[in-house]
Amino acid sequence: MDLAWLVLSMTNIKINYSSNTSTFSDVFNHLTKCDSFFSPPLSQRINLTSYSRKIFQYSFRFEAWYDYELVALLALYLNDPKTEIAFLTNLSVLPCYSRAGIGTTLISQCVDEVKLRGFHQINLEVASSNTRLVRFYKRFGFKLSRVSTGSQNLMSISL
Repeated sequence: MDLAWLVLSMTNIKINYSSNTSTFSDVFNHLTKCDSFFSPPLSQRINLTSYSRKIFQYSFRFEAWYDYELVALLALYLNDPKTEIAFLTNLSVLPCYSRAGIGTTLISQCVDEVKLRGFHQINLEVASSNTRLVRFYKRFGFKLSRVSTGSQNLMSISL
């Protein structure tokens, strides 16, 4: 059993879920705290300030909060109604809250919102080396739709 899950379940920590309530600073601080847990670190691939601003301004954000701290974030772009394809650009959970079902809840909320908006597919990119995350997405029905020879694979789910 994962220690973080045990601590969360034994202390009855109440995670609050919301959508689009985070500020730019919340997003930036969260991504900064999660940076080194991406493989490779997010800051090695993108500018965290610019990415945080883009997420804040253009994405639909599913959030998990403990007290006033953003502990998990799923960012989704719903900006292509012609193709009806959404793009999941970020799913990050602070390590001390991982394996407690928070990511699962955020994915479920995301799928429900995508269906509600009339989109029929979600795409995402995942590091080919991150087999644990690939398995996580496969549990929800995502399939590898393009295996990259580089560092990223495209996964998708039809709804």
